Amino acid sequence: MSRAARFHEIGDDAAVTVDEVDEPRPGSGQVRIRVSHSSLNRADLKVRAGLFLPGMPKSLPSGLGWDAAGVIDEVGDAVTGFAPGDEVFGLVRLGGLAELAIAKASSVARKPTGLPWDVAGALPTVGQTALDVVDSQSIDENDTVLVSAAAGGVGLIVAQLARIRGAHVLGTASEANAAFLESIGVRPIVYGQGLAERLLDSGADVTVVLDQAGADTVRAALELGIDPDRINSIADDARDLGVRTVGQGKADPERLETLAELIADGSVVLPIEASYRLDEIDAALRRYATGHLRGKVSVVI
Repeated sequence: MSRAARFHEIGDDAAVTVDEVDEPRPGSGQVRIRVSHSSLNRADLKVRAGLFLPGMPKSLPSGLGWDAAGVIDEVGDAVTGFAPGDEVFGLVRLGGLAELAIAKASSVARKPTGLPWDVAGALPTVGQTALDVVDSQSIDENDTVLVSAAAGGVGLIVAQLARIRGAHVLGTASEANAAFLESIGVRPIVYGQGLAERLLDSGADVTVVLDQAGADTVRAALELGIDPDRINSIADDARDLGVRTVGQGKADPERLETLAELIADGSVVLPIEASYRLDEIDAALRRYATGHLRGKVSVVI
């Protein structure tokens, strides 16, 4: 037997319990990870509330968690390149918040030696999403990029990757996160009502908008006359506004490993806002749901 966080009914506030479950076994093309760390993502709240993809979860009770970092302890048939004892991090499907997680071998990356375990467990979902968001545009030193929710897990990686490409970057966040954004080379802009006016007052000639916050940011960008093809949003409420909606696609372990190396050597930062034990999963979810995070909420398994 092993332990896993699960919810037994659908609802915004449905309880999540840590249950004793049968040990999962990897199938063909899969690996089993003895999880050290995981983290929380917006998708955890959405799937528990029944607002994620149709038909998900397939049944109840359902596991939670999309990220896992740990050591492979078993591999399935047709798996090459991985063996028990390998330190990895990767994307899982509703099972990362557990002692044992099953992942497709094609969704798993090797953990660099210098990458802390808590950051490895926080990276897969936001890292893959950020890589895809930045790749939705051709960004170079001639661009001024506005990144919304720039202190959050996806946004802060997006902002740093845009800077690595040479762009000047502005980021929306609360005033409490202004100094943090400046420390990573991002010019802070207070989010909320009046954003278009503040951008005009800033004197910045924004050419690209990478949105994680929602329709208000996209509307402000359109109000300023920014080309819709140069606006990308991963927010659900912006999907009907005629802009790009590129988000997390298929896992790309090679690129995730490259991103992990950038974090390990300090070129990119991914702060851990708070850390909870698996037994504290309800408290962790409540903290995550309050928003205004600087980075990620980590869960120690």
